[in-house]
Amino acid sequence: MAKGKNKEVCVFTYNGETYIKQLVINNQNIIQLVSFNPEVETIIVLQPKELKCEGRLELVGAELVEEN
Repeated sequence: MAKGKNKEVCVFTYNGETYIKQLVINNQNIIQLVSFNPEVETIIVLQPKELKCEGRLELVGAELVEEN
């Protein structure tokens, strides 16, 4: 897996597709790509060697707001 830190939001390439997701590595070392949109499914990374972080994203002067 190309360098991405736990909880970091990155542009990832995995299995020929590109995603903007949050990297989550749980206590069992299962790698997941999680969307902030609850309607989009989490991707379980079964082939870590195929996962590449193309770039990291940062929020600057903004905050995430959850709508009710």
